[in-house]
Amino acid sequence: MTIDTSASESPFAFKKAALPVAVCFAVAAIYTLVLYYPFPRHDHWYIVTMMQASAADTLTFQDFFELHGGHWHASGYFIMVPLAQLTGFSHLAEVIASLALAVLGYIGLVRILMQQAKDLSVTTHLVGLFACAAFFFFSVDQSENWLWGWQVAVFASTCGAIWAIERLTAAPLTPLNVMLAAIGAAISIYGFATGWALIPLGFGLLLLRQAYKDVGGLLSLLVWTVFSALILWHFFLAQAAVNVPFTSDAPPTGNAFEVAFRLVTYAINYVTSPVVRFSTDISIQFFFVSMGVLGWALYLLFRQKPDVLTRLLPALALCGYAFGAGMVTGLGRLEQFGSDTAFLGRYLTFGNMFWIGVLSIIFLTRAYVENVPRRVFTGFIILACVMKIGSIGNVTQKTVPLAFEIRAAAEEMANCYPDVSAETMLFFEAPIQDVADRLKYLSDNDLSAFKIRGECDR
Repeated sequence: MTIDTSASESPFAFKKAALPVAVCFAVAAIYTLVLYYPFPRHDHWYIVTMMQASAADTLTFQDFFELHGGHWHASGYFIMVPLAQLTGFSHLAEVIASLALAVLGYIGLVRILMQQAKDLSVTTHLVGLFACAAFFFFSVDQSENWLWGWQVAVFASTCGAIWAIERLTAAPLTPLNVMLAAIGAAISIYGFATGWALIPLGFGLLLLRQAYKDVGGLLSLLVWTVFSALILWHFFLAQAAVNVPFTSDAPPTGNAFEVAFRLVTYAINYVTSPVVRFSTDISIQFFFVSMGVLGWALYLLFRQKPDVLTRLLPALALCGYAFGAGMVTGLGRLEQFGSDTAFLGRYLTFGNMFWIGVLSIIFLTRAYVENVPRRVFTGFIILACVMKIGSIGNVTQKTVPLAFEIRAAAEEMANCYPDVSAETMLFFEAPIQDVADRLKYLSDNDLSAFKIRGECDR
């Protein structure tokens, strides 16, 4: 066991990890800036609707909080709409915003990992921990989220969630810190429905930190209770405003046991997806193997330090958030779209949090526990990273050609509109959509790809 008495090693270790972390981010940034989608597609057209309303002076503050597919995207709208107005609907600006939010989220993640290492007095293996966290956090298998400007809401949501967890676990338990956590949770919930997992998670963390034992803790619980009640109240008001039957029609059907079983299975696939995309059939098996290794690590830590659970709350909270996000997603997607949606690329960003939590516990176990079976834990870390590489390869071999096709279609759109082929329109318009008026609006105002027009070579 390595003991840290100065608590100064974690920042030093991060400085040593700066190069691998920078490389992980650089790969994601270059990949994004080279391949981003340069024209709106599918849900992204809703931003054009908001731009039209703004131009007609009919856009209201309430419009930002209108439910989209049963949940909010307000955190994304508050970024995309002003950016569109400032940049002429530049999709490069949108993906740069996603990258910036990812960096801000990673900073919060580093603070969580540093505090956890400090609580366990760990000074070794931290360079590997920070690098491994960056490898998962910035992985390019999140292609759909990196390349599609619309998905800036995902990074706003995960960034808010990380900082909410940071305030709830790695900061002193005060009403002010819980209020800051509530702000982060609100950003997360208003960005993507997965943020709802933070509500029960927050109560659990406060209780595990024994918030009920003093006045400051009780006030903290009150802050989180009031926040939870207010945002739930806002959600039901938003539902009523657009008459979205989300709570009655979308959830899985069946008896309570069947529903719970299906949701848990969905969530397992959801959190395992980031490392099994190349072979989704092994998802359940690998999850339980991973839980076996994690359980062994927790047992070894508990045997040496009985209060280890409270010291590992940050990592466990990351795992709980990711698993809860899978449960919430299953509530809205399982019945209507099927169980395979747990493996969708857009959800990898949330599932990555699970593996960062799991691997951080294993790294810390290797560093803290005397006579630990390091070969087993090292082998598992290597296995998870190799499987992640397999996932990256599986995703990018499909998304890179698609990105080039979308860029070629966007160029044709800019150069040849309105004389564009039906095949080209399929890249941007979903079968149930009619974007003709919004497409004309972009062309008439030289927005998006229409800012740069060339000769139509067809």
